[in-house]
Amino acid sequence: RVRNVVAHSFIKKLEQEKTLTKKLLEIERQAHTDFLTGLDNRTILEKSVGEFFVKSSSYDAVFISLDIDDFKTINDTFGHMTGDETIKKVAALLVKFFDKKTIVCRMGGDEFAAFLKLSGSGLQIGRKIIEAKAQAACALIHEVYSDGQNEVTITASIGVALYPQNGKRFDELYKKADSVLYTSKNGGKNQYTICESPIQQSEP
Repeated sequence: RVRNVVAHSFIKKLEQEKTLTKKLLEIERQAHTDFLTGLDNRTILEKSVGEFFVKSSSYDAVFISLDIDDFKTINDTFGHMTGDETIKKVAALLVKFFDKKTIVCRMGGDEFAAFLKLSGSGLQIGRKIIEAKAQAACALIHEVYSDGQNEVTITASIGVALYPQNGKRFDELYKKADSVLYTSKNGGKNQYTICESPIQQSEP
């Protein structure tokens, strides 16, 4: 009887620890996940990019910044529920478009980012891949959907920064990609721009 009581107590303790572990993992997942889209959030992106620089920096890589065109107009015209639905639709399209090795996140608002490694491709070959992907992403996101009452047109502008040419840290790549994103916006939207300017060398 004593052994049975001890065994039962031990099993109960293991179950409690298992439940607690699940709860802690869920809390951690929620802390790193965007509540609206289910994508990773900026914290995970920064961490993943930092790990890339440490472990895989011999590869070329691409930082993509994406922004929904005229999102404020969508919100103001059709309401915030339609705005949220638009964000979720773009998130789903990005998940469908990029492979599982690509880190896709919602940076906040209607801004998204993706980071992908170009394994085994030289710069020229990689450049063609990048241009094809950026063009295909713009085409994929360009769609019209119904929110039940209205037809909503979605397009997106994209800015692309290259590692290591445009930066060797997260903040450098993000800044360059964000800068050329606005070049796409100012150039008529629904298009991509690849950063051409090299990383600025700091003075000694």
